[in-house]
This record gives sequence, structure tokens and C-alpha cells, in this order.
Amino acid sequence: MSEPVTLASTDAVRQPVTSNEPFQVRPIGGHVSAEVRGVTLAADLDDAIIAEINAALLRHKVLFFRDQSHLDDAAQEAFAERFGETVAHPTVPSKESTSRLLELDSKHGTRANSWHTDVTFVDAYPKISILRGVVIPPVGGDTVWANTATAYSTLPQPLRELADGLWALHSNSYDYAATRNTPSVDDESERAYRKQFTSTLYETEHPVVRVHPETGERTLVLGRANGLKTHLLVASNVRTGVYFAVPAGLRDQRREGPQGQARRYFSGHQSSTRRG
Repeated sequence: MSEPVTLASTDAVRQPVTSNEPFQVRPIGGHVSAEVRGVTLAADLDDAIIAEINAALLRHKVLFFRDQSHLDDAAQEAFAERFGETVAHPTVPSKESTSRLLELDSKHGTRANSWHTDVTFVDAYPKISILRGVVIPPVGGDTVWANTATAYSTLPQPLRELADGLWALHSNSYDYAATRNTPSVDDESERAYRKQFTSTLYETEHPVVRVHPETGERTLVLGRANGLKTHLLVASNVRTGVYFAVPAGLRDQRREGPQGQARRYFSGHQSSTRRG
């Protein structure tokens, strides 16, 4: 069975587009992200193009596709199915009239302002997330990604060896408000979203270092982020329930500088694909 894919989007008017450019991948960041040109995303793309996109995703970790205004909810879901079985969010209902699509609307408490890997509180978290930017604020609203393979490989050897033996307990029980410096104007919406987000509580153990099944790369899987609470477990006996703080080197390495990050200010009808 193929690995799951998650989707996220908001709604807007769409117009069909076509692409006359040749397919090309243009790297953007030093260690992460590329822009893909010359492709109109659709479910009926040739297998060869899907393979090219997948290869670029494995190499660059985050891909950006401009001018995809033809995509609606159904087309986004159909395109995603070319990469594997799609899955719905475990606790938040899918957007109306869709089967798997999670609507991200900051007015309803779904904005995120901290590092995270999507849905790591379940045992088989998604390998890819596809984000479609449609309704974008005139100021702000940008998104940042980090290369956790580079984060791992650039750790000092003693920290790599420590991380290799660690497991972490991930949960969706996490209080956004406790980490905010300023009150939100949408506290009521945010509380309602948090209630839904934690309607079923999950706790799942994952290795801190994950070996990617296709590339063999080692990556850091650390939570304490968007709706996540993560405790590290003692390496020698995972089930002892003894916890300790994330070593500073591991914590800081997730944001290991501009070379390992990609920041994108979304314009309307732009899509991104992120490899988990």
C-alpha cells in the first residue's frame, strides 16, 4: 500500500491555464526548495512527468508551482492521488464536498506560527503535504520550511549518535495559547478549533531519526510545534516513561539557518508540495 498524502486548501474563483514552457526544476534555497516550471498540475499527467516531480521532491524536499489557477478542490485531490493514497486529518473534518481536503483559514484558528511536521501524532504520518494558496493576505502569510536531513547531517557527531538512539512521544495535546506572546483577536474561533483538534487524543512513539524509505537519508522528526507536544524518551528503555528536555543542539538544528530553510510568500493560485 502506498504511503498517505495530506492536502490543504482554501476556496476561490479559478480560471483554466495552460503551460507552454518546457518542464524545468529551478533550485531556490541552498539546501531546500525548488520551483517547477512548464507543468500544469492535473491527475492525467504522464507517468514520466509524475516521476520527474517525485524525483525533484526527493532531492529538494519542497517544490513550488506557480500559476495553477485551474485547480479546484476536486482537481487538487485527484492530482494528489497520483502520489499515493490520500488521507483525511484524524480529528478535524474535511472541507465540505471533499473527501480528504483540510481547509486552512486563519480566521478559524488554523494558522500556525511554529515548526512542525504534519500529523506526527499518528503512527503512519503522511509522506507528502500539498498546500494550495488561493486567498492570501496582502501582507504576511508567508510559509517557511526547513530541511531536516541537512539538520541531521550537520549535527556534531556526538549529537548524531545521541539522536540515533532516541525515541519521542508525539501527541496532539498542545496548547497554542500558552506559547503566544500576544492575545489573538480570534480567541473564540481558536478555542473552538483546538477543541476539535483534540477531540480524540493521540500519543505515538517515533524514532527521533527517521530513515527515508526511498532515499535512505536520515532526518530529524521533532515535534513541539503546531498542535504537537513531544517528549524525548530514554533511549535504553523507551517504555520507562522517563523524560528529559530536548538537547539544545537538536532543538536549534531544526532552524539551522537560511541555507537550510525555504521561505515563500504565496500569491494567489500557487501550490507547494512538501515531502515529509
